[in-house]
Amino acid sequence: VDWQVGITLDLIDEIKLRKDYQLSARFGTYYLSFNVTKSPFTDVNVRKAFAAAIDKVTLIDKVVKGG
Repeated sequence: VDWQVGITLDLIDEIKLRKDYQLSARFGTYYLSFNVTKSPFTDVNVRKAFAAAIDKVTLIDKVVKGG
């Protein structure tokens, strides 16, 4: 296989150990959004509090494995 997409994040560390495989990152966009038409997210201060509470570094490092 020259190209494989859709590899689950739980397999990445295992694949990195294999000498016969090569991983390369692909570009993409991940985002979280609020439905600002429904409470409590109609309040800008609530949205700001949620945004400030998200640990973005851990989210990137642990959830999407750095990207």
